[in-house]
Amino acid sequence: TMAGGVGVGLRVAQHAQAEEAAARAREDLRVLRSMAPDRCDRNLERGLSAAWHHLSTLVSLPCIPSRFDRFAGVPPIAARATRTFASELSAWANTLSEDFADIATILASDIADLRAALELGNPFEQTLREIHASGQETLVVTRTRTASRAVLDMLGADAGDRAASLIVQPIGSLHRLGTWPRALMIGEPSPWDRHRLLSGLAPNVDILTL
Repeated sequence: TMAGGVGVGLRVAQHAQAEEAAARAREDLRVLRSMAPDRCDRNLERGLSAAWHHLSTLVSLPCIPSRFDRFAGVPPIAARATRTFASELSAWANTLSEDFADIATILASDIADLRAALELGNPFEQTLREIHASGQETLVVTRTRTASRAVLDMLGADAGDRAASLIVQPIGSLHRLGTWPRALMIGEPSPWDRHRLLSGLAPNVDILTL
């Protein structure tokens, strides 16, 4: 597969409200970073790291947030529930000085707006249902095991990691799999995970993103 070449495509799902909220959150993060370029405030840095995590998690959800949250915190390995993201950032904002607190409070509000927009309907769900209905053998890759469980539940899979012609796996488990006819990554992969998609996983890899 690698000798034949791996084609990577980008599939863009439209969601005006979610796109606007995500763009505002990214701008809030950019402003906060520009206000403290020296990175010497440990509390600010930890909060920014958490905020980036919350944003990247939300824009990579394969389903509505409430369905994802049903599988959050389930042993042995699970991601955190998204319903606490905005309140966590609001609490963090209260620990900052006034100028930083104002922007961090807006950031928390924008994260809440993003989650609310996705709760009204996540366009990734429609794409997954269409691929599922097509019967094409496809490997669906999620960022976390929790997201994989949510996808299988959405597609009505009773057990295991299969839903008809789809096999659903978190990106951390790809080293256990062989080569598939096609693969679909839900959300943009982290920079340190991109090599996993190019290592012979499939001759055609699509990345689904807002």
